[in-house]
Amino acid sequence: MLNIPQILHKQIARAKRIVQSMLVTVQHEALTGRDAFGPTFSSPEDVEVILEFTSESVTLSDGTETASRAKITLLEPRPVTDQDKWTIPDGIGGYITENTLMVKTLMDPEESPYFAEIVLGDVKR
Repeated sequence: MLNIPQILHKQIARAKRIVQSMLVTVQHEALTGRDAFGPTFSSPEDVEVILEFTSESVTLSDGTETASRAKITLLEPRPVTDQDKWTIPDGIGGYITENTLMVKTLMDPEESPYFAEIVLGDVKR
C-alpha cells in the first residue's frame, strides 16, 4: 500500500505528463561554493519546467525589495536554493540568465521536494 508521500510523488508525476506540452527546457546551475572571484556554479543542466513571465514585488530574506521577471515551476524532485542561476528563453528567440530570488517548495518526510516554485530576477548576490 502506498503512503501519502508516495501518492503525492505519483500525482506530481501524473501532472507533469498532463502538462507536457506546456513545459519549456531551461538550464539550472546550482551554487557549488565560493572562490576569490565570487560564487561558483555547477555545469548547466537542462530541466523541463513551466515558465511564466511575471512582474511581481518580492521581498528577499535580507529585506531587500525587488521585482521578479519570471517564475518557474519545477515538477520533479531536484534540490534548489535561492542562490542558483537559471537560463531561460527571453521570449524573442534568445536566452537570459536570471538569479533565483525566492524558492518555495513542498517537501516530503525524507526532505525530497515534491515540486518547487522558483521566482527569478536580476538581483546580484
